[in-house]
Amino acid sequence: SAAASASSSKSSSSANSHHMEMMEQQMKMMSGAAGSGGAMSSELNSWTDEQKQDEIARMKANSITFMSYQNQVLLGQAQQVKQQGASTATDVTRHILPCPFGVVKMTAIGDSDLLLKWSEILNYVAHFPDSAHAKRLLESHFEIFDDYGSRVPYDDHQSITAENNSNSIHYSNLSLILQEYAKRGLKRSNSFPSLKQDTPPEELPDRALDQMRRVIDRLQDICEECDRSGIALLIDAEQTYLQPVIDLLTMFMTLKYNVFEPGKRSMVHNTYQLYLKDTLDRLKIDNEFIQEYGQGRVKQGAKLVRGAYIKSESARCAELDLPNPFNAGIEATHKTYHLGIDFVLEQLTRDDSVAVVFASHNPNSVLYASHALDQWGVDRRDDRIMFAQLYGMGDSLSLALANGGYNAAKLVPYGPVGDVLPYLSRRLIENSDILGGSAIETQRMKQEIIARLFQKR
Repeated sequence: SAAASASSSKSSSSANSHHMEMMEQQMKMMSGAAGSGGAMSSELNSWTDEQKQDEIARMKANSITFMSYQNQVLLGQAQQVKQQGASTATDVTRHILPCPFGVVKMTAIGDSDLLLKWSEILNYVAHFPDSAHAKRLLESHFEIFDDYGSRVPYDDHQSITAENNSNSIHYSNLSLILQEYAKRGLKRSNSFPSLKQDTPPEELPDRALDQMRRVIDRLQDICEECDRSGIALLIDAEQTYLQPVIDLLTMFMTLKYNVFEPGKRSMVHNTYQLYLKDTLDRLKIDNEFIQEYGQGRVKQGAKLVRGAYIKSESARCAELDLPNPFNAGIEATHKTYHLGIDFVLEQLTRDDSVAVVFASHNPNSVLYASHALDQWGVDRRDDRIMFAQLYGMGDSLSLALANGGYNAAKLVPYGPVGDVLPYLSRRLIENSDILGGSAIETQRMKQEIIARLFQKR
């Protein structure tokens, strides 16, 4: 999905038209449409899964490029409005704001079975970090990370050394950092029925390691385009049994791309599902890890959500006799979400170590966060703070936030209908209060239509 400001206006240019046509052609090809008949593309049918994942990553990078052009046009329009006599900067930015971020799901650019196997290994390491099996698994799998350059700053942990200058940061052994992250990470709610210290997961073959390199390449290509374009990237959360490797890859990209700039938002954001018992602790552990290994030169990016997989996860836990990973009821989740808001704002005001996206359709949580900004003395237009709702959901919330001077964005999912509808369905389940809130929005729209029809002209 791509994100656009809730208060931005439409615009076009020759560059924009070219990129939009290119994206539309790619989407038709990926969704299988061939002309008006909608027959499946023979070229698509011949692709391997990895080729499809390569193409999806390329399309994501292209969408970031497109939004970068769009941002330039919008900023140019803002300058014109300002020159035409807007009274304040707020008058300009209230109506014209660039796209702040893009969003990617790791299961779109990586095979789910591969992510599952990696997550099982990481789950074992987190539960038995000092075992000989864990050491062997780390050494045999994490060397792939040393193939990638980075700008990571850190001090001398476990013989890790670095050379820093004003323009770049070089590390000598990234795998040791990520091994430390895997070992130090919180013992999550176990998502694997075979977890026993004396029966570790099997080592992955070279083929699987090569596949993971390609996943990293895809994610890195997207991050590189975001870095060039000045657009942040939100990496979506997935099921608990896939999340360990997603957290690992997100931490890797965080250390590489979230080089500290005072008062600026982070480039890479991990997504924290606060309906899980362990997520608030993981949010804090990640912040501490980034501070320790980043030496104040790397900033955390966090997107706070409630969670979207409670139905499928509950069924899986019952089937495999696994412990329930969720909070004890909706009120506990509301409380945990608000604690997450307080934590990130405390870190933001104390040492500028985090930037955050409050992705919520819950009116009470949005109100809580808006009041919390005032309590912590954070300006509502601070670049490090963003509110976000899905396009077509919680629109009254987004409008109220934008009119109130907050940074508000709408997430716009795109892709084949068969992929997008399940995504939107999960969002509805995640935010069941929307089903009641939609009646309120409908009533407000009726009132607005009547007001416009009968207003005096």
